[in-house]
This record gives sequence, C-alpha cells and structure tokens, in this order.
Amino acid sequence: MRGQNETPRVYAVAALNANLRALPTTRSKVVGTLKRGAPVVEIDRRDGFIKSRGSGDIEGWISSDILIEMSDLTRLQSSSTSDYIAARERFTPIERLTEHLDRMSPQVRSLLSQIEGRQDGTATTISEIERYERPVIEADSAAGLWFSLAARAAADAGDHVEAIRLTTAAIYADPLKVDYHTALGFSAIALGQRELLQVTAAILPALAPGATNTWIVVGVNAALTGKADLAHGALLAALDRSRNRATTVRVLRGMATRSEDAAVLAAVNGALVAAGEPAVTTSTERVN
Repeated sequence: MRGQNETPRVYAVAALNANLRALPTTRSKVVGTLKRGAPVVEIDRRDGFIKSRGSGDIEGWISSDILIEMSDLTRLQSSSTSDYIAARERFTPIERLTEHLDRMSPQVRSLLSQIEGRQDGTATTISEIERYERPVIEADSAAGLWFSLAARAAADAGDHVEAIRLTTAAIYADPLKVDYHTALGFSAIALGQRELLQVTAAILPALAPGATNTWIVVGVNAALTGKADLAHGALLAALDRSRNRATTVRVLRGMATRSEDAAVLAAVNGALVAAGEPAVTTSTERVN
C-alpha cells in the first residue's frame, strides 16, 4: 500500500488491450479494459499486479508485465520499427549476439549431434550451455515489451508479416530475450520463410537449450532442410522436455496440419508415434 504523502507512479499500457481484474490474479473476474497507451495510476501493488482506476472510476488490478513508464510511451509512440532499429544499431546489439553465438558454437554443435543421435549426455551439455556467461548488451526492455506485445497480437490475428516486422524490432531492443526469437521462429514457420527460420534455429539452442519451443523450431527447420534424423530427435526432445505435453502435442499437430511440406508432416508424425501419441491424418489420407 502506498503512503498517503507519496506521489503515485503513473505507467502506460503496452498491450493493445489490457484487462482490469477484481483481484491481483489472472483468474479473477474482469471488471474493465484499458487500451494501449492508457495511463495507469498506481494505487497499490501486489503479487506482480498494480491496482489502478479505469474509466468510470472502476478500480481494478492490472499485470505489471504489460506496463511501461510514461516517458517510454512518449518516445515509442513516435517511433516506427524501422526508425527504432536504425537508432538501436549504434549499440551493435546484433553484432554482440553474433559474437556470443560464435563462442558457443562448439557446445551447440555437440548438443545438436547428441539430439540427432538420441545420445546420452544431452542434459549435461544443456547445463553447460545454460551456465555460459552471457554477453553484456544494453537492453531497452520497454521497447522490447512494446513491440513484442504488438507482434503477438498481429500473429494471433494471422498477420505474420507484421508480426515479423515488430518482433525484429523487439530483438534489436533486447537481443537475449528468448521469447522474441521463439516468436520470430514460429512466424517464420507460419510463412514458410526458410532463411529466417534457419537463423532462428541457430540462435535458440545457444540461448535456451532446455526450452521446448527451441526444439520445435530446430526440428521443423531440420525437416525442411533434409535433416530427418535431427528433425526426429529435436521434436522428440520437445516432447520429452515439455512441461505441458498436451499443449506441445497440439502445437505440433497444428504445424503438421498446416504445413505444405511432406517432410514436416513426416517428422512430426514420426516423433508423435515414437512418443506414444496418435499421428496426424491429412485430408488426403482420410479421403483415400
């Protein structure tokens, strides 16, 4: 609870739409909504939520994860993605990320070989990569949040071209943020942009070798580049490491159903069957 004499802090909503909830939990009833850029005056703070007052004097709780400082709102509202990327280039964020990837390449190659051959020791290699010192890159967290939330909304609406444009800006803002590279990889898969997918598949094992989504991206990329054994091993690794197997299975089945490449369907089905899950049946197979 804020002191009576304290000046309340004011934030801005970074998401395109945000819910005000009755209690500080995502399971609580929605009592109002706020649009992007709306001011959020802090009344109270608890469990990652900020209590504020919306239109009509409705009080509610909003997640602090989708808020930025008002000063950041001013600069980001007036900046296009291209202008932002151009301004960020002086910090050489991508060059520093590339240097980190070059240093990590021996460990990543070893891990990919282990995944491809379903060999023992993958857990040890993953731990070694995760312990490796990250480079110091000046992050612009507010901009990363601003662009990534807009990218997520675009992807949800099926506009993956726009999602890629926005996610690229988010990566320039915070090159070590795993979620941004994952989102870029999934949009590349959706659009069939193989070159972009290859880049993302090279980055993720160095940044998040233990993540389920890393191995989905690596597996689909491997299938599209004719590396069937790596595709099989990577997709099995995604299933093995998943904290929510049902969701992972649903994502893989969706990708296989939407893919126009037979290699992706074969790789997904091979992994699903090996993991004891039903294979995807295409419309052609159902007719036959």
